[in-house]
Amino acid sequence: MQDADHKKRYSYQNTHAIGRAALRRRAAGNNGTNANNASRKRSRRDALRRKEILRRTQSKLSSVLRREPSCFSQNKISIVGKRVSILDRLPFTYSKVSTLYFSDNNIKSLEGIQQFENVHTISLGNNLIEDFETLRLVPQSTRALNLEGNPITRLPHYRLHVLHILPHIQQLDKHAVEKDEKQLARSIVKRESLVLERIVQSECEIIKLKRIPQLINLRMELQQLFYSQGPFSALRQQAPEPLASYGEHGQEQSGAGFSVDTFLSVCDFYGHLTDENRLRIMYQNRHYATRFWSALMMDYSAGGGRNARRGHPFPNELWDAAYAEVIRVQQQLKGKLLVRISQSLQNAL
Repeated sequence: MQDADHKKRYSYQNTHAIGRAALRRRAAGNNGTNANNASRKRSRRDALRRKEILRRTQSKLSSVLRREPSCFSQNKISIVGKRVSILDRLPFTYSKVSTLYFSDNNIKSLEGIQQFENVHTISLGNNLIEDFETLRLVPQSTRALNLEGNPITRLPHYRLHVLHILPHIQQLDKHAVEKDEKQLARSIVKRESLVLERIVQSECEIIKLKRIPQLINLRMELQQLFYSQGPFSALRQQAPEPLASYGEHGQEQSGAGFSVDTFLSVCDFYGHLTDENRLRIMYQNRHYATRFWSALMMDYSAGGGRNARRGHPFPNELWDAAYAEVIRVQQQLKGKLLVRISQSLQNAL
């Protein structure tokens, strides 16, 4: 018995030794590929580690100024690279500040910046700002604003959105604001808001269409449960024919007892959207449009887009094409969902 256990243990250890040797040979044979994979993994780990360190080392503006008084001099506050994430309330001593250097920090929300009512220049480069709404907190006295290196700069019509929200800005990202830009900003932002509203409505329809197969399956399960148990089992043979269902184009689909058009019209998901959910859907689809824009931008650059001036947006037609692609993808998804619903209705017959 002991010999058998010894042999089993020896065989187990030997198998693992052979496996480890095989892995070492494979690693030696694919040294270049594994080295690249290991490098990418290390990069991802380092990025996650840096993000976690930044999250744990969040600090308030007031804490930095108390710890390093030299960051404040005359009418200027410079906290570049101090890992500040919260612009909390400062004493009255700082209310006359006219210049703010807040670059290379972890600032995501500008809540608190409105306390600097006399500020003229604000530098917020290389932070975490990703939402247009937070820019509404920038004081009206601001004339020069720098947002380079923030996620918000990659959103559609970024520069025009900023000028629409802050028409008093005279210099944005180290480039002077021209008069025709402000005029263009109003029309472009209005047109984009209409497109985004259409996208939000379509997104709500997609959410409802995704729900329909679940409801059909639930109805089938309840019917089976109702007619298969207790005194109602005798009614199964006498059960009335279910109501007819009408598809997207009004054709009758008898036997399913579910009307897709009625459900879409009665379920007012869009009307009950909260402002937070609406902004979240808009934000997500802006990022989808950014992906398409990046691909279009590569084609535009490869074709020699020489008419795009430095510091100014590339042709707005590219953003229009990107949003059109988002709408096309939504229409494709709705078509697939309608096919899935049709299959569910057929299974319910």
